[in-house]
Amino acid sequence: MAIRFPRLSPAGVRVASAGAAAVVVATAGVGVAHAHKTVTVSIDGATRQVMTWRATPSEILTEAGIDVDPHDRVRAPRRVGDGQRIDVATGHSAVVRGASGPQLRWVAEPDLVTAAAKLETAQESRLPLSHTSALTERAIGSARQLDVVHDGATEHVALTDGATPQRLLADLGVELGPLDRLSLEATSDTPVLRVERVSRQTHSEDKVTRHTTREVEDGSLPKGTRKVETEGKDGVIRATSFVETVDGEVVFHRDGTETPVQEMVEEVVRVGTKAAPETSTTTAGGGAAASPVPAAPQGSAPSSGVWAALAQCESGGNPSAVSANGMYHGLYQFSVSTWRAMGGSGLPSQASAAEQTQRAQALQARAGWGQWPACARSLGLY
Repeated sequence: MAIRFPRLSPAGVRVASAGAAAVVVATAGVGVAHAHKTVTVSIDGATRQVMTWRATPSEILTEAGIDVDPHDRVRAPRRVGDGQRIDVATGHSAVVRGASGPQLRWVAEPDLVTAAAKLETAQESRLPLSHTSALTERAIGSARQLDVVHDGATEHVALTDGATPQRLLADLGVELGPLDRLSLEATSDTPVLRVERVSRQTHSEDKVTRHTTREVEDGSLPKGTRKVETEGKDGVIRATSFVETVDGEVVFHRDGTETPVQEMVEEVVRVGTKAAPETSTTTAGGGAAASPVPAAPQGSAPSSGVWAALAQCESGGNPSAVSANGMYHGLYQFSVSTWRAMGGSGLPSQASAAEQTQRAQALQARAGWGQWPACARSLGLY
């Protein structure tokens, strides 16, 4: 039984050939109508002998259980006699480019060169061969030579009888990817088997919009200090595009829609405006004079600069400060383990302010401002 091939009806493809029955080409000769006879039936080159009383090609093929498709081509006398033959060429679909767009054509020729030569396309005489279809197993034809064009090179090949595109590419070691195209051109004496490498890729690119920063005055914070109230975030939009190339040449490009990935968040920083308190005392002569704040046993915190601001943020400038949970001590709220790692002894809150500042500066030089994450960030140190 002949193999039936599925119909190809892709969207946007116009059926350029149609017919309610297989194409029957009558040849010369008239057989005996109702005598018992032996008939040779050839299907795509494979033959078998059929014993029959029938006379017409359709009767003989039906009796033999051979299913002929409307797009197959049958060559036989109108009435078949003893010793005569019926040739059946299976039809295969091919999508070709025409003036009005893609068109569906049916190929029912004994070889591919003949099929390509009979295609009447408006733009080119090229027979598309899907490398997953049975067309690649069909004989190329009677040509003696063939040019195989692939990967930027042209190979001249001598053809043998029955050579097929599938076998020829395998002998040359040419592999086809799932998107690659294969076609046969028969416009000259030397047919051309052409391989086109097709690539389809999606590209994504992130477009970043830097966040803005807004400063807000805060009278509850000491003057000169900064505190981040809302952390800023950069806005990110992802743009996606689709590109198709054939042999490295871009044949189609489409920009996709832009998708928000991260909304921009404005950073809000509170800037301290609170002035330091003023103190006074009475001198022996009865006049008013500045009276220093009693010094802690360990000495005083730095009076100005970055370290003064950091000490003010961490401990309120108190060298003897201890956190409520007892874990952090002194001007810079050292943990005991970090203090000792920096060469200190005892508790940080029992050391002098100068020693505490010295060891804090050494810690910053070694590990950075991240040792005081909240205060260093609010002061804009990192």
